Amino acid sequence: SKALSGHSEAGRLYTIRWLGVLARMGAPSFSQYGIELLVEQLKDHSLQVSVAALTVLEEVCDDKMYLEALVAAKSSLLCDSGHKALKRLGPRGRVLLTRFLGSSS
Repeated sequence: SKALSGHSEAGRLYTIRWLGVLARMGAPSFSQYGIELLVEQLKDHSLQVSVAALTVLEEVCDDKMYLEALVAAKSSLLCDSGHKALKRLGPRGRVLLTRFLGSSS
């Protein structure tokens, strides 16, 4: 998590890409820690970092386990800063919010 809060935008982007690799590999417990880390990166001050996190979330949430983990992170998504982050991401942010709200979990 330190790499995701560092000053280097390139470092944060690399870490997000690595989280995507871990998710695709099915790393043990990724749904418990990885989704929450990615959701927090939606709030990053760099739009490029936020979009990278959104891209990984869009991909991994095709898997029900990861979508349920996203639903479990609801306090981060529905708080004021989470809502602003999704709004800043435009239509793609709204699609993620729709998937989150439409989940039966």
